Amino acid sequence: MVGLAAALLAVVVIGLTRDDQRDALPAAPTAPASAVDGTAATVPGATTAPGATAPTGTAPGPAPSTSVQDAPPSTTEFVERVDLPAGVVLSVPAGYGAERVGDGIEITNGDVLLYTEVGQRPPGEDPVVALQEYVDSFDGIYDAAVYSQTVPTGADTTGPLPVDGYVVHYRVLDVDGRGYRGVLEVTRRADGLVYVSDLYVAIDHPGEPALPAGTFESFYASFLSAPAVGPAVELPPLGVAELRTVHPRHVIDGAAAVAPPPGWAAEVPEPGRATYTRSDGARIAVARIGDATEPAVAQQLAAAEIERMAPGATLSGFTPVSAVGSVAAYDTALEAVAFGVTRSGTARLWVDTASGAVVVAVADAPAGVVVAQAQVAFVVEHLHLALAAPR
Repeated sequence: MVGLAAALLAVVVIGLTRDDQRDALPAAPTAPASAVDGTAATVPGATTAPGATAPTGTAPGPAPSTSVQDAPPSTTEFVERVDLPAGVVLSVPAGYGAERVGDGIEITNGDVLLYTEVGQRPPGEDPVVALQEYVDSFDGIYDAAVYSQTVPTGADTTGPLPVDGYVVHYRVLDVDGRGYRGVLEVTRRADGLVYVSDLYVAIDHPGEPALPAGTFESFYASFLSAPAVGPAVELPPLGVAELRTVHPRHVIDGAAAVAPPPGWAAEVPEPGRATYTRSDGARIAVARIGDATEPAVAQQLAAAEIERMAPGATLSGFTPVSAVGSVAAYDTALEAVAFGVTRSGTARLWVDTASGAVVVAVADAPAGVVVAQAQVAFVVEHLHLALAAPR
């Protein structure tokens, strides 16, 4: 196998692979490994507990606008410096261990995990190509998977060469309940230098993952200032795109889409609607239900839709969940009795006060039927990121 460093010297076109073996999956996840240069990476099983790492140090967002000279000061103690190709350095914070996996580096504290790899692509190539190659290498080994649209991070011109890239949220889940949720980030530089990073945690991990302050920022600053690996080109603009997947995908609104959890059947979808059911009567339904710029009007539309889905439903009342930009989200509990069967569950409403888009998701089941939160979150929380996450 040709290593990444050798591939850099040979200026090989890079391609990402994650060589997970489903039957060999241990209780802890195997690290999503890749070969950013097109060489196949052999992925050993991870020896660490499931964890995640935000490619920007916290929740994903635009790439940090820093350079080595003005990188933010940090009180984090770093215990090791790991050399990556092309002069890029990853500093390992105290409490974390580092291990080479495939052609990249994995760091973890036993809970939070970051895999990152640096390599070279043709200058100016859309980084979605590298990202798709990475996703292709693990997408099919899980019973279900869902990905957000690619969100451009915006151009950063604070380094010697301009950079830009994408962020993608994803969830993968197996029938046995094991799964992971994470954030992929791919960033290209004008000379073709690229990094791919993967943040992931066990799907039932509480809260949002985060690295110690300055960890990813220092890596990003090192990537910005690393020596040029070739001539630079003007970077073509990036736009929102959809990653390919072998799993079903149902569009709800624009680029926002959902997929059924493993073991759930998808009813024949209508435009802007998706309904997933189980044989025990459990249901998760999502619909783009109308247009309203006032939250009160949107709540009335949602109540009417919930009544259609669950006749006679009683709602506890919509309570705010989040408000990001023009999108507000609300939750309510619901209970309904129809044909002598009591159903209970929750609903989430999203309203975009700028565009007027109103979307509602309902997760309910007959009394006594248990639905794992990870299965509900596979649909609802993923859709929340697509509709209401910061851009």
